[in-house]
Formats: sequence, C-alpha cells, structure tokens
Amino acid sequence: MALKTTEFKVADYLTKPVDVFHYLEAELEEYEPKYLILALEEVAEARGGADKLSAESGIPLSELARPAALDDVAALSIAHRLIEVYRPKANPESSEMTHSPSKTIGVARELV
Repeated sequence: MALKTTEFKVADYLTKPVDVFHYLEAELEEYEPKYLILALEEVAEARGGADKLSAESGIPLSELARPAALDDVAALSIAHRLIEVYRPKANPESSEMTHSPSKTIGVARELV
C-alpha cells in the first residue's frame, strides 16, 4: 500500500492576523534571508494575494508583488512593517495562536 501524502502550505495555518504576527516574529528570530523571503510569500498567499496584503497593510503593492526579487534589507523592512500592522492590540487574549510558529517553521524548512 502506497503512502498517501498531502502538500504542506504554511499559508493554510496563517488564518488570523495574529498568526501572521507570530509567524513573522519567529522568522526574524531564526533570521535566514531566503526563509524570510519565503515567509513573505506565504503571508501574501494567506492574506489573499499581494494586492490584498497591500490594501490591508498600507505597504505599496510594488514592494509586495515580487518577494523573490527583494534584497535582504528590503525583506527585513517589509517584515518589520507587517509585524507592526498585525501586532495584537490591547487585549492579551487576542494574541492566542491557532498553531505554533516554531513548529510550522521547522516543518516548512524541512520541505525546502
């Protein structure tokens, strides 16, 4: 009997803005430029595409449209700005996550 597998997509687990916040924070703690760029792509996908992420975050679409073309400084700048956009507000209970970012990052890196 063959082993059945399914595709793992980080974006599927970034269902709430607070998940995006924690995911990007965890990526910055483990900072690795190529993984940060992949994380920005996952965030854009999770939020409905670069155009929707731009509208939601106020970051120009021109900066979000092609994450793979970003240099390290630009990727860091965008990640920090997105963290501020998605930082949980006042209510500490709202910062609960549905998934562990460290576990998600570890699994995602194993697949790359």
